[in-house]
Amino acid sequence: MQIKKDGSLELRGDPRIVYQIMVATRLMLIEKTGVSLHRFLLIATRYAACRRQFATISGTKVERKLLDYQTHLHLIGQQTANSFILNNLSGFLNNLMKESNELVKDDNFKLLDILHHLSSGIKAISIEMVYKGVDELRQSCGGAGFLMSSGICEGWCDYSPLSTLEGVNVLMAQQSARYLFKQYKKHE
Repeated sequence: MQIKKDGSLELRGDPRIVYQIMVATRLMLIEKTGVSLHRFLLIATRYAACRRQFATISGTKVERKLLDYQTHLHLIGQQTANSFILNNLSGFLNNLMKESNELVKDDNFKLLDILHHLSSGIKAISIEMVYKGVDELRQSCGGAGFLMSSGICEGWCDYSPLSTLEGVNVLMAQQSARYLFKQYKKHE
């Protein structure tokens, strides 16, 4: 790109490179989701291992750890699975992006459509998954989860705006669906 003296903008080269950069930005957001969810999960799990509540063990006055409760364990297990899924998915997308970057060097943008589709849909899903997951983990820590010092509340606040960053999640899902409809019409 070049800005002329009169203020006009002249685009040089292939404009698709801008989309390649946009996809790379989305992939950075997706990569952050799994790592962040894992971090907040670690905080909530440590809390659940230490926090004791209700003396319901027969023959003793010892209170149960939160991890001993099935509902609590289910919540933590679900978020553990989500964090592993997001980390693995991020690795797959990063490998696909590396391959695409190599092709772009030769002016080949054949992976751009699929990367746009995947990054749009997965960005919408992963950000929503982490936002809700962090909120569940925050709530699972009871009142302590609302403290900024817990580390979870801060993360929840950090993830709130990401559903609109680099494309509102609703539009990202629509972009992804549009690609699927295009593929369907090709094979009709």
